[in-house]
Amino acid sequence: MFFRRFVAFLLLFAISQIPLAVAFTIREWETISVIVSAGSEREGEPRAAPKAKHRRIAPGKRAGDLKKLRYGGLVYRFRWCPPGEFTMGSPESERGRRNDEAAHRVRLTRGFWILESEVTQAMWKSVMEPGNYAGDRKTAKNIFKSYRVYPMGYVGLSEARSFCEFLSKEMGCLFLLPTEAQWEYACRAGTIGPFAGTGNLADLGWSIEQTDKKDEANPAGAHRVKTKKPNAWGIFDMHGNLSEWVGGRYGPYDGRPQTDPLGPREGENGVTRGGSVRDNSSECRSASRAARPPLFHDDSLGFRILLIPDPEPGESPVLSEPVEENASEPPKGETPEPKPADSPDTAAPEENALPDGGEADDLFLDPELEASETYGIERAER
Repeated sequence: MFFRRFVAFLLLFAISQIPLAVAFTIREWETISVIVSAGSEREGEPRAAPKAKHRRIAPGKRAGDLKKLRYGGLVYRFRWCPPGEFTMGSPESERGRRNDEAAHRVRLTRGFWILESEVTQAMWKSVMEPGNYAGDRKTAKNIFKSYRVYPMGYVGLSEARSFCEFLSKEMGCLFLLPTEAQWEYACRAGTIGPFAGTGNLADLGWSIEQTDKKDEANPAGAHRVKTKKPNAWGIFDMHGNLSEWVGGRYGPYDGRPQTDPLGPREGENGVTRGGSVRDNSSECRSASRAARPPLFHDDSLGFRILLIPDPEPGESPVLSEPVEENASEPPKGETPEPKPADSPDTAAPEENALPDGGEADDLFLDPELEASETYGIERAER
């Protein structure tokens, strides 16, 4: 009798465990599928980012105000660039000037936060997998380990945009590459000469004249970020070190005043600004520009990002259509004084075509799109 009861008990116990075993098996398969799908991401893409809750980003009050955001154990430091007016391009008398720098007045109606340094290798690693570095994996890991405070080079336009896209989804706020106008406005920080700050390139950045030795583990010879003086708004390395991608297409200026220009609607080349350690001083000027195919990679080419503040009620989160003002062109050779609104303190195109099979339009995201369309960010009701 005892034996029969014991067998019956074991049988009942085994039957009761079947649902738990099934649930455990399902969980195991789900885990395996996640691992497999994560491993199947395309090389060169950031890992999938969850959709974060909206993080409110307030505008600054004065030019150069500091905002800190923390991500991946790193502090991202941004400087405020207020709405304002400035002269974009250069006067004909400027030394080293090229014919694609026609001086014209630009008005920016929206302020923005700009990263005070170029994106560093540590920032890149915190967002993109080390294997996504265009060099080999072993070299990438060694560079990340030893050069966390060096700028990230060898980045193409699509990779820079992927960085912005992932970070936007992860943090719940909008990161973009600057437009040409935003970049030059932030670089000048209220100045009108070839170089910001003191006006002396040796004080502000690394060009070929200031770089006497290249680092073997950093082939471009780039230096640590923020080793030179900042401009009047606290922004470092806008001149030299690494050239920087901006968000629009390359095209000549027409010399007419503009409001919130986004660049040409057509064109195969992107634009880089600021010059690098491989360039001479004339290519590191505030107005200097270079045309680059969007698939172009070079170890002296990096980028920096903007953080877009929340719009006021009724405003779009990003800039709208470019508007041309009906104003006369400034007199030839005359460069008006820049007038940043809330800050009282204050290259000839290269003949490089896209490689066969490359489609330029696929690599130029439209900055006019709403943030929700571009990056899937759920913005809070206001």
